[in-house]
Amino acid sequence: MARTSDERIRRLFAAFQRHHSGAGDIEIQWPDEHIAGFSVRMVSPRGPSSVLRVSSDGVVVTTRSGGLHGDAGESEIVDTLGIDLSQDFSWDNVRSESADELAQLLVKHMRRRMRESDPEPNTKERQAVQH
Repeated sequence: MARTSDERIRRLFAAFQRHHSGAGDIEIQWPDEHIAGFSVRMVSPRGPSSVLRVSSDGVVVTTRSGGLHGDAGESEIVDTLGIDLSQDFSWDNVRSESADELAQLLVKHMRRRMRESDPEPNTKERQAVQH
């Protein structure tokens, strides 16, 4: 079962590289090719940041409000996601057919958390997302 999980982790990492490696706000890191796990860091110029950690133990997203607006304080949201890569690419009750599909869902989740953590959201951006 560990090999299946490791292979899915590698496929998810490859999906992030294919679809998001050129994005200016996303950094993808595989610390050691012998370790089955990687992280994706997303940073907003407004301050919030979000880090996705994928390993055989699970998938966790940690989002921080950032320091752009120091007087607003800093908050942290930690999401332990219901993803078991030893089984498939599903997230809770949402069935993803591929690593590419799951990678897209995870990036959307990270961006949503960053918007929620922004102490002074851009009203136009917020309205566009809500519609």
